[in-house]
Amino acid sequence: MFRIFKWVLILIFIIGLSLFHPQVRLAFSIGTGLGLSTIQKKINDIQTRAIRNKITEADREFLSSFYRTMAYGAGSLIILGESARLMHHYLDGTGEKTTIDRSLFTESPRVIKRMRSIRRNLKQICSEGAKEVSEKFDMGHIRPIDAVFALYLGTIEGQIQKGNRGKVIRWTAKMPWKWPTYETIKNKYGSYYKEIYPIPNALALAGLGPKLWLPNALGGELEKQGLAKFFQTETLWIEDLICD
Repeated sequence: MFRIFKWVLILIFIIGLSLFHPQVRLAFSIGTGLGLSTIQKKINDIQTRAIRNKITEADREFLSSFYRTMAYGAGSLIILGESARLMHHYLDGTGEKTTIDRSLFTESPRVIKRMRSIRRNLKQICSEGAKEVSEKFDMGHIRPIDAVFALYLGTIEGQIQKGNRGKVIRWTAKMPWKWPTYETIKNKYGSYYKEIYPIPNALALAGLGPKLWLPNALGGELEKQGLAKFFQTETLWIEDLICD
């Protein structure tokens, strides 16, 4: 019994020491909701300075740490694996093209709707080489939860090709992973204060505290400040085609 108690004390001591690290404290507050008001005020103040083009070096350091912490936090949740990977890729700043898990597209209601329309039209043509491309649309919506955070504006293309056992549709999803800036938000809505989304935490989920409200344009501010770089994504998969 004493041995178990000793190890519990050691664990508490280690956790206590770790909380002295700024990024650990930040992750703790974001995840639990404790001390969230300080973070919310920081984000609101940075937003005001970003709109006025008066971002400071301290703001840059906070944004870099905050979004990297968010990426690590998302990575700890299996259901947000792609969102975390893409955020890390964005923050790494290489700009290299990458792919996205196709299930995020094939299970997204908005993508399914476009694919259904394209598939119907291609079945009527049923000729190799025929293709159709959707308009640009918001590809992430409701489910899967990872798609809500990982998918943005993009297109889906279907092209009929010859497969091993007959005709197939080669699907190609193209989507630049680029966040909006305050300028684009203002041009779109006539206000800087749009696309501000809630980030849940333990206290908020229990109904005991507020969510963290995060402006989408702060993600674009990362690139504007040289802290990240947008990149292209292209995801391909094949589907058997049975013509009518």
